[in-house]
Amino acid sequence: MARIKVKYLLWLRDKTGISEEVIILPDSPSLEELIGAIMDKHPKLRDLLKNLLGPDNPIIITVNGKTVNRNIVLKDGDIVKLIPPVSGG
Repeated sequence: MARIKVKYLLWLRDKTGISEEVIILPDSPSLEELIGAIMDKHPKLRDLLKNLLGPDNPIIITVNGKTVNRNIVLKDGDIVKLIPPVSGG
């Protein structure tokens, strides 16, 4: 099993109601599997995340502090941050 810590930053934190959580997935999960698990747990994020792995997605994904491509395989203990674009004026 892989325990992946997910941190929600800025307005994603408001949408989920939490700043972080641990999601448990089978060994060697893909980033796509993690995003699917997040959408299942947080239906309010479904529309925002359904294109998260596409080329036009504005949300930055980091794993252990490094920006990653969508083909990464996660491992137990990884920390994934979802960083949405900043807006305001």
